[in-house]
Order: sequence, then C-alpha cells, then structure tokens
Amino acid sequence: MTVENRTAVLSRSRANDESAPCDHLTFVDLDSGQKTWDHRIPVSRIGGGQDTPSVTFTHATVAVSWGGGAEGYDMDSGRLLWCSNAPDRCRDTGVAGGHCSTGSAVRTQ
Repeated sequence: MTVENRTAVLSRSRANDESAPCDHLTFVDLDSGQKTWDHRIPVSRIGGGQDTPSVTFTHATVAVSWGGGAEGYDMDSGRLLWCSNAPDRCRDTGVAGGHCSTGSAVRTQ
C-alpha cells in the first residue's frame, strides 16, 4: 500500500473460474474504493499452469512481471512507462520495490 492509501491488485478476468489465469492489474484508491486504472497483462504458461505474476510499486511506478516479461505503469495515470521481454530460454521471476525497482530472470534450459 502507498502512503496515499492506494494499492495494486492482480485478478482474473473470469473471477468465478479458478482455472483462469491472473490477467488483470488494477490500481485502487482504498479511501474511495474506486478503481484508478486497470490493464490487461499477458499470461505466461509453464508446464500445465500459469507462471504466477508479481506486482510491486516504488517511486510513483507500479511494476508487474510474469514469466514472459515485465511492465511499469505510472501510478496516477496508468500510462505504460517501460516494458521488457524475457530473453529466449529465460523467464522473469519477479519484481521488487523499495528505493529502486528491480527484476529478476532465470535461464530455463
């Protein structure tokens, strides 16, 4: 949660389908209960399931990663600030916030 009492949530577009992948990133104002913005995110599959996405925020940026890449969004507008794709035979394994935003990738084969 930010100091402005806002947070990012990962969700499924088919909420009542537990096998559906997490494919939405929503930024919410917790004081008003209102959605600030919402973006559909790519789905990355590993084996028979989904590569679980992760989300964090730092310095007015919301960062989300999934196995195939990562994106950063402006907290206020939801505007895409940056994106990256995992190199061949690698996958993004997460993002972390704090004083700076970082990501990690691992080689898969």
